[in-house]
Amino acid sequence: MSRSDMRIRTEYASTIEMATASPENFLLIENHADGVTVRAALNNFSERRKLFFIRELAAEGYIPDCFQWYHGGESCGNLMVTWITDYSWMEIPTVVKARARRFMGRLFLYSGLLFLCALVLVLVGSR
Repeated sequence: MSRSDMRIRTEYASTIEMATASPENFLLIENHADGVTVRAALNNFSERRKLFFIRELAAEGYIPDCFQWYHGGESCGNLMVTWITDYSWMEIPTVVKARARRFMGRLFLYSGLLFLCALVLVLVGSR
């Protein structure tokens, strides 16, 4: 590949939301001028998994390339990685909340009616 074919990526998305399956977690990756902040909803990543995840993000182009060789406490030039367990950034959409309220309201209504029907059958059957 010639030098003219290679493109160096200088800008990265400021925030990226993603979910991981193993371990199950929701993450918000923030690119700043002074480094990268990873906000995880759960504290279920081991130190080794965190290192691999940071390297994977760099390899996929989400964060600066120098983090492909990141080894923990040291910085990447003048860039640092900050890992925070924080779920305050997560927000459930209002559409989903409304749908859940309707479903639960119907569930309680129908289960209450079913209970009353069963109670009537038990009382009528006992005479």
